Amino acid sequence: MRIALIRQRPSIGDCLLLAPLIYAIKKRYPDSKLTVITDASYISGALPLIFDGIPGVDKIECVPSLEWTTEGNKEIDPSLRSASDIVPYTVRKADIVYDCNSAFMQFERDYNGKTPYGIGEFWLRHHGYYTPDSSTLPIYQVNPEKEEEVDAWCIEHRVPTHKKLVGMVLRSGAICRDWDYDNKSASISMSLHSANYFPIGFDPWKVLPSPYGTSCVGKQLDFVAALLKRCSVVLTPDTGLLHLAQAVNTPTVALWGILDPNLRVKGYNTIVVPQTSLGNCTDGAAHMCPCCRWKFQQWSCMKRITIPMMTEALLQILRQ
Repeated sequence: MRIALIRQRPSIGDCLLLAPLIYAIKKRYPDSKLTVITDASYISGALPLIFDGIPGVDKIECVPSLEWTTEGNKEIDPSLRSASDIVPYTVRKADIVYDCNSAFMQFERDYNGKTPYGIGEFWLRHHGYYTPDSSTLPIYQVNPEKEEEVDAWCIEHRVPTHKKLVGMVLRSGAICRDWDYDNKSASISMSLHSANYFPIGFDPWKVLPSPYGTSCVGKQLDFVAALLKRCSVVLTPDTGLLHLAQAVNTPTVALWGILDPNLRVKGYNTIVVPQTSLGNCTDGAAHMCPCCRWKFQQWSCMKRITIPMMTEALLQILRQ
């Protein structure tokens, strides 16, 4: 049986959260050939690298900027066409097409104001694979060659071998989820250094604004995964590297401003900060605040997360 899993919502975390579904498909159809269709243009080819590390994916087919619709007719919705009118060969020849697009957004809206279950569990339920003992966590297998590259990188950047490493994801993919106001990352880096830990900043181009650590800048995602695996804990907003850290079994401190955390990190080895809402800006300031302007599933203003809240959560994990 040929199976095509169609995924065209460009997001690192959401692709990782398809891992439980991929596992369930391969378990039900062990002799199947599973193909993932994704977009190679997103963040310099990050999505194919994600699927390359998820067990059970046999082939990755890259199609630019297309959305796919129903399982029944396997046709492109005309309203969603953007680059091509040609349905890829894989889709036309597939026995089963798993549509993982429009249902996702409806899921988030259906659970607005309710207690949700996580996205990994949603895909299992949506396609009929969920069981009470199902794993719903993301999975990513780090390439051993990338671990060797990380060894060399650590030597080059004088990363001390006797200290625990603390990853710090400096930005999210959306400004409403960013957290590093007033150079909070520099203050946290200094605190970690004083406690004999070594911070590493993660960002495509931004460096950690502190002399007490180093930065991982401009590396491909498979290298980043290997370095995240080396960290003892990662401080991060809700962005792709939060889910990648969980996928390589690294604990996280997750900084939260929008959406219900249970929707994104249910079952994760994480401490959510803040665990309850700190409130939002007042009406006048809220109009200017990028976090408080978000009207859908507001959790708490990111600007109100303090340095002691973050360092306390980090040390709670580091001292275990």
